[in-house]
Amino acid sequence: MTFKRSRHYIHSAGHRAYVEVIYPRSPARSAVIFCGGLRSHTPGFLNNFALAAAKVGYIAVKFDFVGTGRSDGRFEDKLTSVMLKNLEDVIDFTARLPGIKRIGVV
Repeated sequence: MTFKRSRHYIHSAGHRAYVEVIYPRSPARSAVIFCGGLRSHTPGFLNNFALAAAKVGYIAVKFDFVGTGRSDGRFEDKLTSVMLKNLEDVIDFTARLPGIKRIGVV
């Protein structure tokens, strides 16, 4: 099953953070944000969870923390405070997606 995807870079903690949105086949009012771990990034195991969420009707948002994957920065830049700022900025980005009323974070 294929889904529409959009890819974005948002400004976060002085860097560009990569964000990917996967849309379900029907319009959705809820989104789920998938956060990776210290070394995981968007094409990895998070993709399986995001696709499962889109399959059951959620907008799936996955992103690379600064210093990981397609986001700018070095791994050493990935402080807890930076990761929290990244998540906060991704939540703000997700809240601005058309029609979104509820957001979950995994």
